Amino acid sequence: MSGRLRVALILPVRNEAASVESTLGAICAATRLPDRIVVADGASTDGTPELLRAFAARVGAPVEVVDNPQIFAGGGRNVGAAAARDADILVFADFGNAPEANWLEHMVAPFEADPTIEVVASPVMPAPRTEFGRAVAAILHNRQLRLAQEPEGQREGLLRRSTTPGGLSLAIRQATWQRMCGMPGWLRAAEDKLFGRKLAARGIPFTMAWQTAMRYHMRENFRDLLHQHYVYGRGDGQSGYMRNAFLRTLAVWVVLVGLLSAGAWTLAAPLAALVLFGAYIWRRGVRHMVRAEGQGPTLRQVRLAILVVLGHDLGVLAGYAVGWSQWLFKPRFRHLQRAYMSAGGADGEGV
Repeated sequence: MSGRLRVALILPVRNEAASVESTLGAICAATRLPDRIVVADGASTDGTPELLRAFAARVGAPVEVVDNPQIFAGGGRNVGAAAARDADILVFADFGNAPEANWLEHMVAPFEADPTIEVVASPVMPAPRTEFGRAVAAILHNRQLRLAQEPEGQREGLLRRSTTPGGLSLAIRQATWQRMCGMPGWLRAAEDKLFGRKLAARGIPFTMAWQTAMRYHMRENFRDLLHQHYVYGRGDGQSGYMRNAFLRTLAVWVVLVGLLSAGAWTLAAPLAALVLFGAYIWRRGVRHMVRAEGQGPTLRQVRLAILVVLGHDLGVLAGYAVGWSQWLFKPRFRHLQRAYMSAGGADGEGV
């Protein structure tokens, strides 16, 4: 047993005035409190820093607000961690999400029980608030929803096939964070994916805290969903990452567009495109909603599935197109990615 460790919770934030009370309230009502709460503010314009300080003064919470001049979440995690160098364990989450009451307790417990553990992650579960959000959860987060229904012995394999430790729910030893040189602050999104790939490249495993979860808010309308996945796809492209899921999505849309284009020569081609699109919407969307709701299919499910699938796919395709164009034609991104992946290591210097 390694004994009680000093824990710092790091939260990047930008313009989250509406969620200050709920986020800090959930943290302060938890079964274990962090020794320090460092909130890295990325130039908020809605009064978020003032609300954070007011909350801390009112309840006596150990909240420290630091400036994040890079604005992006990766930069916020870096400056937050730099302000908490006295902590043994750094715990990262995104402001506005909802940790379960025992989240921090179970994220930290493995480190105190086993000094060889370096990284801990937890399941991240969708927390929709509207009908559209529930459709997003059922379609785009169906693997996470299945976790609760799987026997405990099968959960880890199911999750590990699609998960690397990221910024939504991550705990890491201070020494390991230093060796990894933090996160890439130059990426608007996908910085935590690149960090997870760096952990894997260095052979650093992660332990799952199965007894708890972080509740992740869903995008609640088509426009926000489209923008979210555009930003995610662009970040993947800027970091030189090509997901298999993107390649499958691209293949479907290339075939669909090809069939529609062939309609100038034969009516069979657009009819084939319609059949393919219908099969794709069923497989990609409707069947997951039927499974989640325990009934259907219905026209409502079809309508929502079309909106969610189009919002996701169009956003990802556009984001990857922009991100990969920048990766190919702006050497800065390649240089930054390679420098980040090669920095630090088992015996290298950290941040």
